[in-house]
Amino acid sequence: MTETLKTATFPAGEYYIGDLCYVMQDEWPEVCERIIADTKGDKQRLLELSDGRKIFVGATAYGDGAYPDNNGNLYAVDAGIVGIISRGDIHDSSDNTPELGNTFEFETEFTASYDEKGVFSFGDIVIDTRNLDPVEG
Repeated sequence: MTETLKTATFPAGEYYIGDLCYVMQDEWPEVCERIIADTKGDKQRLLELSDGRKIFVGATAYGDGAYPDNNGNLYAVDAGIVGIISRGDIHDSSDNTPELGNTFEFETEFTASYDEKGVFSFGDIVIDTRNLDPVEG
């Protein structure tokens, strides 16, 4: 099977990275529908919600758990995905960002990517979910 790299470009700004179920609880049914309908078998891609907000998501290699990035930050996962969304696009009343994902300020345009094996890159942030036994989050 050929590995396919999925990418999307985002403008500079402040972004939440982590399992989107924590910050999109109000929209979670639509997010799940979009993931199923828009990916057509792929588990990663840039998705657009009905209100125009864009997210980029991909499946972790081992499902739920907690995964570190290349800087030692942890990302709790309960929906088996890691994704990115602009902080300004989070409309959820249950903002769990500080303890369950991480927020970063990107000074310039950056690329989000996913390699179908569980390696995510968001600019210079890399979350490799392949070679880790996830710990209970």
